[in-house]
Amino acid sequence: MPNAPKPNRPFWVPERVPFGRRTTNTSDFFNSRPWRNKSKEFKSREENKFCLHCLKKGIETKSEVCSPIVRIENGGDPLSDENLEPLCKPCHKIKSGKIPHIKN
Repeated sequence: MPNAPKPNRPFWVPERVPFGRRTTNTSDFFNSRPWRNKSKEFKSREENKFCLHCLKKGIETKSEVCSPIVRIENGGDPLSDENLEPLCKPCHKIKSGKIPHIKN
């Protein structure tokens, strides 16, 4: 039904935020030229060839994503080398909350 009414919520019940995340949009930054250049340069270094989370488990997986350790919304510097970590795509999805964490 395209015109279904929105459910009524009492004013004292806080609005639910999906996955407990804020609604800040960082896609403009992650699509910018400075981020793409920094990510490419960071991933090309020899010490960043493998996923950091997989190496802690003893698995050598090629890194495909450059991810900030401290989120931008929380004050992390996205272009600082100390705030970046190389991750494979499955580890990045787990870290960013796109798939649930599976315990081994």
